[in-house]
Amino acid sequence: MNATIQTNGTLSKALEALRLSTAVLGVLIYVAGFIGNFLSFLLFIQKELRQVSTGLIFLLLNIFSTIHLLSLIVEFLSSIFEFQVLPYDIFRCQFILFPRL
Repeated sequence: MNATIQTNGTLSKALEALRLSTAVLGVLIYVAGFIGNFLSFLLFIQKELRQVSTGLIFLLLNIFSTIHLLSLIVEFLSSIFEFQVLPYDIFRCQFILFPRL
């Protein structure tokens, strides 16, 4: 029985360390994504790039990518930090594409 308690304590510490490292890595990825999207937005908003059809497509892709990144923050907060931004799962499922495991 003592070995079971010790194993559970070790497993709990390992899971907490994994959760913390996932949170830190996730925040870094989100920050890098927002910085990259902002710089891309500044690039594709230029008038000469908007006159080309591919420049306009990339601008729209950047806008929708930023919206998707913002919607994933809701899932990130609820899964890593156990903080529920939207209390109703039915409403949240309309915005989040990936199911919670």
